[in-house]
Amino acid sequence: MPQPPSPSRHRLWATLSLIAAVLWIIFSAILPTPVTTLMGLPFAGVALAAGWFGRRRSVYHGDRPSARRAAWGMGLTCAGCIWQVIYLSILGGVGLSLLVGSVSLLLKSIQGTPTP
Repeated sequence: MPQPPSPSRHRLWATLSLIAAVLWIIFSAILPTPVTTLMGLPFAGVALAAGWFGRRRSVYHGDRPSARRAAWGMGLTCAGCIWQVIYLSILGGVGLSLLVGSVSLLLKSIQGTPTP
């Protein structure tokens, strides 16, 4: 009688996805600097790839806990990416307003208009 395939292989991919996603969240959300974000991007890629592969294999073999683990890994990775877009948009808006204000102040000072 043939043995059913061991779930350890696709559980490995699902667990790897979850671990890489947690590392990505740490690098992107908890330590949001450009250097840590760049360091975390490979973890995001690994989490998405391993999560997709692990979920596909887990669903095929009927291993629901492993499929949930892989889905959590992919979901956390997407949440980290969404956080980066929001954070960098806010940061870019603040930087743009500071730049516009600085240029305005520079033009006023060149023209000799007194500033209050």
